Amino acid sequence: MHDFDRELTGAGRREVKDVVAGIALYIEPGSHVQVWTSPLTRARQTARILIDGLHRAALTERQEIPGGDLTGLAAHWEGMGDKDVIIVVGHEPYLSEWCNRLTGAILPFKVASAVGIEIKDPHILEGKLRWYAHPSILARLGER
Repeated sequence: MHDFDRELTGAGRREVKDVVAGIALYIEPGSHVQVWTSPLTRARQTARILIDGLHRAALTERQEIPGGDLTGLAAHWEGMGDKDVIIVVGHEPYLSEWCNRLTGAILPFKVASAVGIEIKDPHILEGKLRWYAHPSILARLGER
């Protein structure tokens, strides 16, 4: 089966559902949440679970994600305000590479991990690492 067509497994679906409430704790009330996803099947399925769990997010497919085009993706950041939160559902190794490029941090991106990066200027690919959470931590946070 081509990687583009691979579906999220049952275990993967459960893991994403388990982390949604934890991710929601990192989103300030009143934020405008957007989920940007790769068009690959399992990424779209993951994004849909996030949308359903967050109850207040818009979904957009971005062609730049599966190709690892951070510069192209960053072009969509222009015009974003302080209340805008973008959740990117993507693939390895690009998520780790982007995190490193934006913040200098080298983090272990497991499936369903999440990272918060503050971008001050969309013209400069530089950000500040605000938080990182392993899926097991996100699941425990969501149980509260």
